[in-house]
Amino acid sequence: MTDVAASSGCSSAGGKAGVYLCGYFSGRAPLLPVDSPGRGFFILLTQFSDEASRKLYLLFHTKDEQFLNPQYDGSTRNDFMTQPKPRICTFESRRASEMCKLIEKFGGHATNAPSMREMPLDQQSATLEFAERLFGEDVDILVLMTGVGTRHMADAIATKYPREKLISALHDLTIVVRGPKPTVVLKEWGVPIHVRTPEPNTWREMLIAMQEQLDLSGKRVAVQEYGISNDEFLQSLRASGAVVESVIVYRWDLPLDRGPLEFAITEQIKNPFDVLMFTSAQQIRHALQVAEELGNKEKFRESLLQSKICSVGPTCSETLVECGLQVDFEASPPKMGPLVRGAMELVSAG
Repeated sequence: MTDVAASSGCSSAGGKAGVYLCGYFSGRAPLLPVDSPGRGFFILLTQFSDEASRKLYLLFHTKDEQFLNPQYDGSTRNDFMTQPKPRICTFESRRASEMCKLIEKFGGHATNAPSMREMPLDQQSATLEFAERLFGEDVDILVLMTGVGTRHMADAIATKYPREKLISALHDLTIVVRGPKPTVVLKEWGVPIHVRTPEPNTWREMLIAMQEQLDLSGKRVAVQEYGISNDEFLQSLRASGAVVESVIVYRWDLPLDRGPLEFAITEQIKNPFDVLMFTSAQQIRHALQVAEELGNKEKFRESLLQSKICSVGPTCSETLVECGLQVDFEASPPKMGPLVRGAMELVSAG
């Protein structure tokens, strides 16, 4: 009996057969459905001779099907066999491992290029001065933008005052949160929240929620900010009658190891990724900054036209547009899971 015999009849969605091993070895020969021009067929393994092993190796490693059909030109080859995983570049830092696992889970090949790190300000005198006003009851409303910033603020104040004093003072304020992360911190401290920002959690939704739920006229509002001050939000609060101060407790900086980011930029220029994925506005600024320092900013920008650019949400998308870049997909809700899923669907749709 021959080593490999073909039996027609296997098909799958779209008229293409999958490539996988099925069957078992309890007295039966396994069936291996493979692709063929126009329809699928089974390969029946009756024994494992050197020739059969060679053909299986070719099928799964070199993907050379011409040994099965000399006239086959590969035009109907199964997509699974011919198309590599989409190459996805993410610039995530704090949640890099989680992001890469999601990309692999949805069928992509992840390249991670951490692009930023959170740096507490060396001099926290401004935060301590804010604490004195807070304890002196000179603040009516406290706006907390990020969980990390809330913790940094508390740590800075704790260098001079007991943590319990801060938590007690927060109970006497009207607390506004931008998203779920500061909510987690406040829950740990047992501090009530008065205004929660609806998704997609941008400053615009937060402003509307504050205007609808609070009387801002004459109120003393402190805004815990992060990285770069949001002047547009602060000015909008002032236009609503509030007396506003900004409390910046940390800034964004480039990662200590810039190698992965420089590699990703160079690779994008030479062989553009299928998708570039951004989860914060600062990632975009830092990628462009490093490209400029490498002397390749224009080449990098040109290469971006050959990739799909995906954004985690409106704030990130706004920065991309401000930088002259097109947003091909924006996640809704603005979370990592919908971002990765949408990016993969975008690539699949061509």
